[in-house]
Amino acid sequence: MVNTAPLSILIATHNDFKMCEFRAMAEGYPVVFQSLTDAGLKIDIEEKGTSFDENALYKARAVHAFTQDRLVLADDSGLVVDALGGAPGIYSARFAGISATDHDRMKKVLDELQHEACRDAAFICTIAVIFPTGEERLYQGELKGTIAENPSGSSGFGYDPIFIPEGETRTLAEFSFNEKNSVSHRGRALKAFFDNIGFTREKEEHYGET
Repeated sequence: MVNTAPLSILIATHNDFKMCEFRAMAEGYPVVFQSLTDAGLKIDIEEKGTSFDENALYKARAVHAFTQDRLVLADDSGLVVDALGGAPGIYSARFAGISATDHDRMKKVLDELQHEACRDAAFICTIAVIFPTGEERLYQGELKGTIAENPSGSSGFGYDPIFIPEGETRTLAEFSFNEKNSVSHRGRALKAFFDNIGFTREKEEHYGET
């Protein structure tokens, strides 16, 4: 008898908004996601790596140590701006200080680009997966674009209001929730994982609709 039960995946986060994104991006795939909160795990993970890969693996390993019978997935992502030497990069969440707001972080990027002609940038995401066997795999996703002159849009979070995806005139914050998930760096990394394990979406025609 074929086992048709969905694959249970523990996501190394307590972030409800991130979980909403993951669940939307996985719509139609035979998976069920649980956050650390859903699983009743009170694990606070400090990022200590020097790259997206290292941070994602560090988080996945920290959770796997508590739940070795589960498939664990962790991600690390950020904005990379060419003219800033790759900054904010892995420090995207702390670029303007630990207690800074999204507005503060966007303002810092825009201020530092004020006299720069090149505004090329990319959102980068690494997903680290640890299987119950202990096997580790990494998957990457990238969304190229440019930094806008001014923030625009009210959807999304983080640097979305100042990031214009390649081939677009709108910022990510002007995309609908589903539109963003269909092109995002995190969505591309997640799809790379699903492709690698042979999963296909059953409802492809509905994905990306507003």
